[in-house]
Amino acid sequence: MRVICSLLVLFFALSATLLAQRADRAAITGVVSDPSRSNVPGATVRIRNDDTGVETALTTNNAGAYTSPSLVLGTYTVTVEMPGFKTAVRSGIVLSGGLVVRQDFPLELGTVSERVEVSAQTEILNTTQADVTSDVNETYYRNLPVVMGADIRLAEALLQLQPGYTPMKPNGDPMFRGSQFGSRLNGGQSFATENFFDGVAFGYAAGHQQSHESAPPIESVGEMKVITSSYSAQYGHTSGGTIEYTSKSGTKELHGSFYEYFANDAL
Repeated sequence: MRVICSLLVLFFALSATLLAQRADRAAITGVVSDPSRSNVPGATVRIRNDDTGVETALTTNNAGAYTSPSLVLGTYTVTVEMPGFKTAVRSGIVLSGGLVVRQDFPLELGTVSERVEVSAQTEILNTTQADVTSDVNETYYRNLPVVMGADIRLAEALLQLQPGYTPMKPNGDPMFRGSQFGSRLNGGQSFATENFFDGVAFGYAAGHQQSHESAPPIESVGEMKVITSSYSAQYGHTSGGTIEYTSKSGTKELHGSFYEYFANDAL
């Protein structure tokens, strides 16, 4: 019975970290310390999604550590409060699919009303995973042409910008006007690249065209993550590459979009 209880405790302790490995989720973890570098237990950690305003409140454990539950992708602000110390605020933390971001907080002596604010705009180095990936977020989709055949926008069009991509079967213009194209990543076969949407497999990246149900609606895509080598075990059954699409989670503001396709036949 004691063995079973111990295993259950270990399972729940690791659940947040394991869930963060989902391609459509991420997590933030770290340690809170004082000026002498001693860990600070009992500190309040608040993690807020800047797009939706959703906030997650945590408390550091006896080792001064905290780990968030799985979080939707986006930009976050982390605030740490503890009586006797200045409030630490770190903003601009960008979470990409499957990433576990470490954010340690060395607190300064002072009052809670005093604030130390830091912007985390520098690139985050992933030290927890060895896979070779390339992320394309919705900023790329807003600013680059993604029109394929029949004047339909396809999320897959930006595969052609990825390192290691080899076009196989373009019809029409070889960049963005073909009605159909095949995909090879890192020298793999055209039917060896698999698609995932929010962690669910839905077919191979071959013969892309707007009539295929394997083309996700571009307005639903928040991020496209292309994994070309050193996959984790969950991707072990493909030999070419993996394409992970993550859906948008929405924001706290009403918004929409429109586009126009213009081709001047006088040129």
